Amino acid sequence: MKAGFQFAGRCKNKNYGKGVQMIGRYLDSHPYDTEGLIAEIEAMKPAIRNKAMRELTAFYYACSSLEKPGATWVERWKTWITHRGN
Repeated sequence: MKAGFQFAGRCKNKNYGKGVQMIGRYLDSHPYDTEGLIAEIEAMKPAIRNKAMRELTAFYYACSSLEKPGATWVERWKTWITHRGN
């Protein structure tokens, strides 16, 4: 007896393309390469890094489905950026 469920596959977020473009404005690494992205962010000059992080964070807050229900990893990210010894 089957339960009637079917595999629907994964679908990309409607803001995926916008996110890739936003990341591409400042970074060359692939969006899934988190280590490469962090290395590039750390290598930026402080003024450019701050501008990029403000824009990326604003985009995340505006478009993330994780943030809408109250996910807190962005707060951890902000704390890491703020307290990493700049």
